[in-house]
Amino acid sequence: MEVIDAHVERLLRDEVAHILDEVGTVDARLQELRGKDDEDSRVEYLVLSAYKSQLMEDLDELLGFAKSHNMEAVGWHAPAQQPQQVGYV
Repeated sequence: MEVIDAHVERLLRDEVAHILDEVGTVDARLQELRGKDDEDSRVEYLVLSAYKSQLMEDLDELLGFAKSHNMEAVGWHAPAQQPQQVGYV
């Protein structure tokens, strides 16, 4: 069972890192769109805001699952064999 738990924990960390990266990308684009008055920018802002909200809900669910199963979902992440610290904002 420890092997499965370790695998699930690794998958959780990978997914949390992916979501955090995606939230950062969306936030950067939202910052670019602030203050623009054209309709396309307003529509994109609304869509990205909804997407960010969904990402945050997904993140909350993953972290809740990890907590309820005493798993570490945020920590060291090694996507390319090089450790990189990932933090939850």
